Amino acid sequence: METIFIKIILLFAIGFIFYSCGTEEIVNDSFEFNMNSMEILVDQSKQIEVIEIPNGFPRENIEWRSSNDNIAVVDSRGKVKAIDIGTTQIIGEATNGLKQTVNVKVLPLPTSISLDQETLLFVGTESKTLNASVYPQNQALYEVTWTSSDSNILRIDDNGTITPVNPGEAYITASTINGKKATSVVNVAYDPGEYVIDEGEPNDSYETATEIIYSGTTIVGENSLYDLDFFKLTLKAGQPLSITLSPEYSDDLEYYGIGLLNDNDVFIATDSGIDNSFVTLEYEVEVTGTYYILVLYDYENSPYSTGDGYSIWVVWG
Repeated sequence: METIFIKIILLFAIGFIFYSCGTEEIVNDSFEFNMNSMEILVDQSKQIEVIEIPNGFPRENIEWRSSNDNIAVVDSRGKVKAIDIGTTQIIGEATNGLKQTVNVKVLPLPTSISLDQETLLFVGTESKTLNASVYPQNQALYEVTWTSSDSNILRIDDNGTITPVNPGEAYITASTINGKKATSVVNVAYDPGEYVIDEGEPNDSYETATEIIYSGTTIVGENSLYDLDFFKLTLKAGQPLSITLSPEYSDDLEYYGIGLLNDNDVFIATDSGIDNSFVTLEYEVEVTGTYYILVLYDYENSPYSTGDGYSIWVVWG
């Protein structure tokens, strides 16, 4: 009888050992979130992630709620949706009663956006950067999307840095998350390459004209009130001549002109075309000799009393 009793006790002991080894106790003693606070714009959503501790528990064991559903709400997986401007708390509570809290600040959507430069001129390939200001608070939270109207003329990256690609005019647009926009007009002149002339002064007559020696030369100048700029070059009969002028400000384009004079002070050609970015003159030389390019500026009708900058690209065959 004693032997049977001992065997029963041993069986119970062995069973308990096996049960204990096969069962892992889950201790819901701690959990935390990947943030203590967040800033979010109205109508935006953001996920709160649960960081599980080694003795933690599944995400499903947390119940979520907002202390003010009029400001922000939260779903059963911890995804927060901003409703209105203000502050609230998102609370996650475990089945054992332990809680964690995230402080939420809901900010207004942007009301407007502006750029630090409404117009830009590129001469060459050097990059330039536009800066955007978003209102009312200009928070870093307000992401700006940059786009170019023509990537064949210029490209822009996520930081507002513009890289010229080809001559022409294009528009850079900065947009907010809710569709507010600001635009800058960008003109890309011809790449000056190896030959660049700084127009300087004086070059206001035949005698003081700046001489152009190389085809493909770019002239960078400044046109002021009552200013006439002459440039001298020697051409051979049969050579095609192309002159392209790009002003610093596109809305000043209509007041510019180009004239080509021979050595007898006679106009033999004037600008033959204006597009959105350039004034152009195309001419096939008939007589070998000295010629003068004259930059014309209609200061009497121009609203710009002091003129502005320009670049000219001169090419002949």
